[in-house]
Amino acid sequence: MKIKPLCLLHTVIRPTDNVLEILQNRLACGFPSPGHDYFENSPNMDALLSKHPSATFLAKAQGESMVERGIMDGSLLIIDRALKPTNMSTIVASLNGELTVKIIDLKRKLLRTADQKPIPLPDDINLLCKGVVTFCISPQGKTSFAC
Repeated sequence: MKIKPLCLLHTVIRPTDNVLEILQNRLACGFPSPGHDYFENSPNMDALLSKHPSATFLAKAQGESMVERGIMDGSLLIIDRALKPTNMSTIVASLNGELTVKIIDLKRKLLRTADQKPIPLPDDINLLCKGVVTFCISPQGKTSFAC
């Protein structure tokens, strides 16, 4: 599975755009809920999806080789360059100059996908790993991301 960078690098949701608050509130068709006055603010999307904002970037997945990890063609990947990969992490790797998404098997020293032959790891893993995939957002139905 290859990834292609998006035009949405380092996107920021403005503090006034508290998406989670909007999703948790319901619109009353009758009387407003008395509990609405006690609603606590939820964290914004940046706080939920990024531990290291300055080292986090977005990319769109391309291909079907990582479906077993829930990554579909067109999924939006959140990638953290500050995290060190652990055994069986999903990573963005640089192979022959191209960025690709793979599972890193540190015990067997391999890169894996479901439908391809495993690739042996080079001695210098730091040159290979460009970031750890922390979250995947997949479109549903016939929808897709704008970029």
